[in-house]
Amino acid sequence: MILQDLNRDTDIIVLSADKGNTTIVTSDYKKKIKNLLSDKAYKKLDKDPTNTIAQNIKILMEKSNIPSKIKSTLKSTYPLPPRLYGLSKVHKPNIPLRLIVSAIHSPTYNLSLPSTNIITPH
Repeated sequence: MILQDLNRDTDIIVLSADKGNTTIVTSDYKKKIKNLLSDKAYKKLDKDPTNTIAQNIKILMEKSNIPSKIKSTLKSTYPLPPRLYGLSKVHKPNIPLRLIVSAIHSPTYNLSLPSTNIITPH
C-alpha cells in the first residue's frame, strides 16, 4: 500500500538497486539521469531512427542469401527504440546511477540473439 502511494507521486521514483535485493525510493532520479546525459558523449537526435533502422534491416535481409525461415526470425515485427534507465549504486557515496540500455524489442535485438549464442561459452 505504501509503495503504491509512493508510485503515484511523480516526484518520487521507486526502483531496484544495482546490487542486492534492495528497493530504492528517491526524489533525485530524474536529476541524476539528466546530469549523466548532459555529458558530451551523448547527443540528442532530431528524430527517432527506429523505423529507418528496421527498414534498412528488412532491405538487407531481402538481399541476403539467408534462408526465408531464418530471415523471419531475425526481423523485428513491431520495433521499439531501446530504453535507457539507471540503477542506483547504493554501495557508493552519493548513490550514483549505472546507466542501462535495454535493447529488447529494438530493430537490432533479433539480429543480436544468434551472435550471442555463438560467442557465449557453453
